[in-house]
Amino acid sequence: MRALEIFDTDEHGKLAGSLEDILRLADPPASRLTWTLRYIEARDEVTAAWPAGLKDLEAQASARKFGLELSWEQLKALAAVLRAPVDVRLDGWARAPKLGGAPGELVLRIEVLDSTLFRVAARERPVLTRLERRFKDTRSVEVSEMY
Repeated sequence: MRALEIFDTDEHGKLAGSLEDILRLADPPASRLTWTLRYIEARDEVTAAWPAGLKDLEAQASARKFGLELSWEQLKALAAVLRAPVDVRLDGWARAPKLGGAPGELVLRIEVLDSTLFRVAARERPVLTRLERRFKDTRSVEVSEMY
């Protein structure tokens, strides 16, 4: 699977773009997928999107083997309130994995790594092309491990 690493920063050295931008550019197919939040570390106030708060969201995501399942609407709401995420990993599934069941079919992975870059892995090349057009400081990489 191919991935695009995005390093764009603004005039203050902060990661340019937002998780909201990435999700918008990843659709289609993003809105048709089942999403799981594998982990999150952030300093943002998220109660508008997750009323139980950030600590609960972190705990819910890390307590499940494949992450916390979120609807597209929940994911968009969360992305809208995350202004400075530190570490986030989101997996978009055509078929989500189930404990003791058949493996899932991962289509997209969106990560924020150490507040310094976005990494988006996609099975559909047009997603990466849209991101390459939007962002300037990018690097294409091969991702071998998708679980």
